Amino acid sequence: MENTEPFEVERQVLDILCPHCKLSLRKQVVIELDFKRANNQEGVLRMSPDPGDYLDVFTSPQLGDKEVVTMLCPHCKQSLNVTKENDPNEIVEMVVKCEDEVHEVHYISARFNEHWTVRWDGQSYRQYGSPNPELMQLVEARDKSKVLKKFAKVLVN
Repeated sequence: MENTEPFEVERQVLDILCPHCKLSLRKQVVIELDFKRANNQEGVLRMSPDPGDYLDVFTSPQLGDKEVVTMLCPHCKQSLNVTKENDPNEIVEMVVKCEDEVHEVHYISARFNEHWTVRWDGQSYRQYGSPNPELMQLVEARDKSKVLKKFAKVLVN
């Protein structure tokens, strides 16, 4: 397991990007994602770009507590979920451009109202919200270095 100690430096998040099309997921001051329910009904989710800020989450239509959804990029419509569809331990992956040319991968739960976020900066993790060992195992199994390498040229610009 990689280091789970707090980051030495807390870097400012400049932008949140789709790992597929590399376009920004920010709309003004919030992250805006499309979602699809198990019954194929689609909607929009807006949330704070600040990890650990779970107070200002808005969905239309309203989601049920702990409802698992497929998060979609509003631009390319590709799924941001990185585990099997409708898996109760599904996670969502986003790439983050930070100050100082440092980039991170952020993960959130695909369950509505499950307050859990993980930041990975290439060397260590930082968790926010309720600890979830099952979700953390999924994060640890991901090839996060590959995700960041894919973005290396794009993020520098």
